[in-house]
Amino acid sequence: PAVAREHGIPCLFTIHNIHTVKTNLAQVEDRGIDAAYFWQNLYYEKMATSYEQVRDSNPVDLLTSGIFGAHFVNVVSPTFLNEIVREKNIATPSNILDKLGKKVVDLLQQEEGDEKVQADGMDISICVIDFKKEMVQIASANHYVIAINNGELQIIQGDIYSIGGMFGKSEDVKYTNHKLPLSKDLKIYMHTDGFQDQFGGPNNSKFLVSRFEQLIDDNHERPMIEQLQIFEDTLENWKGRNRQIDDILVLGFSFENLSL
Repeated sequence: PAVAREHGIPCLFTIHNIHTVKTNLAQVEDRGIDAAYFWQNLYYEKMATSYEQVRDSNPVDLLTSGIFGAHFVNVVSPTFLNEIVREKNIATPSNILDKLGKKVVDLLQQEEGDEKVQADGMDISICVIDFKKEMVQIASANHYVIAINNGELQIIQGDIYSIGGMFGKSEDVKYTNHKLPLSKDLKIYMHTDGFQDQFGGPNNSKFLVSRFEQLIDDNHERPMIEQLQIFEDTLENWKGRNRQIDDILVLGFSFENLSL
């Protein structure tokens, strides 16, 4: 956003979490980016007085810089979901995503006024549990859900379109609804990508999707409270002294205590 503002290019900044990253301009320039001509459009940990003063010892707050550097800021409010689900009584996950996508696209087009401005889009999964029909329904936008079904790990793959993203703006976008029979041995794991993207381990690399799925597969037979501790310990051991780079949420639930 800071570079776009310097060149007078309309820019939309989409906030999907409140986690920020701080770095100094020296590290930015080590990656081949000349920050000298747009440093004044950035926001710092302390008051900035000169380029020389901020370059090495005054970290840039990237989230704040994005918010105040952009021409438009978009925060997807829970109000949209409340309106779709509670007021319009839409309870099918794919239909919820269809409606949510249209509302976000309409909002972005209204704010932007320029079809050339692109949003990153929002990745989201929705799970609806229908106890009367004994069914679990899932739909995902550029995301996926992990299920343990009959003792086997199953990937419930979502559609490639983010909500409000470049490919999700088409009127033809329809999300896929997945159905699973509700059973006592069914377990569902919903998650952000923060766990698998966390750097650490012996080679200071990402945890990766493969390790994340294996972690679930190795421990799904344990009680959920034990799995929570294993997940927390695994993450802390992997991360070591590295900072957490993104928001991390893993939501796991089972139906073993249901009367079916």
